[in-house]
Amino acid sequence: MVDHELEREWRAEQIPQELLEERPVVVVHEVAVELVRRGDLQLRAVEAHRAERREPALEHVGAQAAAQSPPDGYTLFIATSFLATNPYLSSGAGYDPIADFTPVTRLTTFTNVIVVPNSSPARSIKEFADYAKAKGGKITFASPGTGTIQHLAGELFKRVAGIEMTHVPYRGGGPAINDLIPGRIDSMFARFSPASSKKTP
Repeated sequence: MVDHELEREWRAEQIPQELLEERPVVVVHEVAVELVRRGDLQLRAVEAHRAERREPALEHVGAQAAAQSPPDGYTLFIATSFLATNPYLSSGAGYDPIADFTPVTRLTTFTNVIVVPNSSPARSIKEFADYAKAKGGKITFASPGTGTIQHLAGELFKRVAGIEMTHVPYRGGGPAINDLIPGRIDSMFARFSPASSKKTP
């Protein structure tokens, strides 16, 4: 989902050309690379623009690089919720999400959902909570990785519902969904778009 109001604001012709000709504008994060590739972020029209992909699984690497960049307006870091949660999950984050960054605008919003395979007896959130309670902690839930917002959503759900589940972290949402569909895992917390894109035969 792209904020089209923001898209209009970021069109290349609205950026002072002398700023772009002076030196590159560096956009740090894999999200930026994808937006530029698709054309949703119109900075691609400017030859001086450069998008840097940092380790996708280690967003803190990109955050550290952006935090250590000169505060001159030539580095744009596109962050996810990981920027805010990582300092509380890791003692070596290497940045302060408040002191080291200045927020500009919100680019996107995502909806998190809990999904189960078709073979699951649960057809509502209440039925799933009751099913998990009956299983006595034997239910598994997947996420795209430890410390992701989906993982934290699962932990919050456990606390609110008063249930126990075993977290199964994956390296991304795709592999998790591939195990969810045939029922190798019992549930998954995921962003709505990748969860809805998988179709069963």
